[in-house]
Amino acid sequence: MNRTYGVLISLFLVCLFLLWRTLKRNKQEQTLMLAQLKRYPLIQQAWTAALAAKEPIVRLDGLASGMLASTYDNNQRTDCHQMTPQGLALSKEWLFVSMYCADHQHHSQIMVYDRTSGQLHKQVILPKRPHVGGLAYDSSEALLWVTITGQGNGRVGALSLAAILADDSAETGVPIHFQYSIDVVAIERASYLTCHHQELIAGSFSLKKVGHLAYYSLAKAKEEAVYGQKGQISPRRLFATTTKVQSIAIYQEWLFMVRSYGPRSSEVWVFPKDTERFSRKTVSLRIKCPPYLEQIVVEDDRLYCLFESGATAYRHKTSWPMEEVLVLAIPLLLHKKTGFKRNRQGNI
Repeated sequence: MNRTYGVLISLFLVCLFLLWRTLKRNKQEQTLMLAQLKRYPLIQQAWTAALAAKEPIVRLDGLASGMLASTYDNNQRTDCHQMTPQGLALSKEWLFVSMYCADHQHHSQIMVYDRTSGQLHKQVILPKRPHVGGLAYDSSEALLWVTITGQGNGRVGALSLAAILADDSAETGVPIHFQYSIDVVAIERASYLTCHHQELIAGSFSLKKVGHLAYYSLAKAKEEAVYGQKGQISPRRLFATTTKVQSIAIYQEWLFMVRSYGPRSSEVWVFPKDTERFSRKTVSLRIKCPPYLEQIVVEDDRLYCLFESGATAYRHKTSWPMEEVLVLAIPLLLHKKTGFKRNRQGNI
């Protein structure tokens, strides 16, 4: 009996130690994040407000120290020190991050994180080496859409959630197969992606010229989705955008557009959702953010933000590399009294 009590006490102490270590690490991460966001007081306030909901912090471990990847030439599993975050998507239970190898030596891949614990659940090795600049999750069909490389048009691939969770590519080194591959006509490449109200919205990045934003019917995409064959869909709506657009997300009556390139501060431009002109003259609000912001995703009143500044290719170019998925309280971002830069014609 005494031995049993001893074992139980030992287990209790181990659990207590692990809990203490987790709380200590979370506290250290929060302190570091506050320091990182000092230059961006509005973002700092919105992050602190979201933190009160106690959602776990998702940290992209291994960006600098290396993470498991599959070599492109022979599918051997090795550590890659050049993985670069690009796309972000959410399901009810999972958070997905797409990454590509900046040295082009490894397959691109998708990291799957548990939203309850914030821990990495699995890695999924993708075919070839696409830039995977955008992800979008269609909850009605449990499909994850991924921007991939097309010829003459943008292209997206689709993976079912069931296929992702059953995949063993991280163990074998052999990439998963896209269930569907669809050309998105009217944009030269698909740089970013989102889903909203049964529409698949894709856009192209342009550094110095206008980019384009196209709205496609998800129902039409599903009609074209034949396993093992390439489909094609044309846009229902097509707009010109400004330069340096990395992603968009829609919140209630507003469209959020990320403009980001290089070590200068990124910005989130806020437009009325039904706007047809995306420019400095028509933007309602401009929110300054840390540099190298890639994809944003809206869920309820939260804005999830993914940065590539933690990657080896960029972390030396900024004082504060971001290795966490930043979660912000949107109502605070849009509050009239927060004092961010406002266009005179803005109506928030």
